[in-house]
Amino acid sequence: MKRLALSLILLVLAALSAACATTSSTTRAPKVEAAPTVLGPEDVFTVQVYQQESLSGEFRLDSNGDFTYPLVGAVHLAGATPTQAAHVLAERLSDGFLLDPQVSVMVKEFNSRKVSVIGQVRKPGRYGYHEGMTLVEAIAMAGGTTDSAVLRSIQVTRNQGDAAVYEVPFRDITQGREPAFPLIPGDIIFVEESPVK
Repeated sequence: MKRLALSLILLVLAALSAACATTSSTTRAPKVEAAPTVLGPEDVFTVQVYQQESLSGEFRLDSNGDFTYPLVGAVHLAGATPTQAAHVLAERLSDGFLLDPQVSVMVKEFNSRKVSVIGQVRKPGRYGYHEGMTLVEAIAMAGGTTDSAVLRSIQVTRNQGDAAVYEVPFRDITQGREPAFPLIPGDIIFVEESPVK
């Protein structure tokens, strides 16, 4: 009889332990794969052409993903990686303008890849995404939170990849008790207003 009672107690404790292990009050940062670095509308980038200063400079794609480049005219680069963009420009320049041009392209601003910050922040809006961007950085870009913001938990809605809504323990992150929460382009951050004013 004692063995049966002991077995039942151990079984109940094991079940409770398993239930506790699968229930968490905080959201762990999801694993984020690097978003592909491709150019899009309104992105700003630099072009460097070896020993051709007049062909080097800073450019911006228009809303269609095009820009006008010296000597060659309109060039469509939306959807191209920086390496692909450099190859396109080198091909266009070698078509009657330069012999074996050495071209490099670097993205300066990803204006086509943004995160939205709404709710109780000082400057709600859309902000340019950069590789490795975190929730804390996005909140800082939006001017920080207002005095009436709920800091315990901030909501991040992700519509790309595995669509999900995350309740992120913002206060714990800022106090070093939780790791940084990585963002991806398209994330929507909502800072709730405290019901008590």
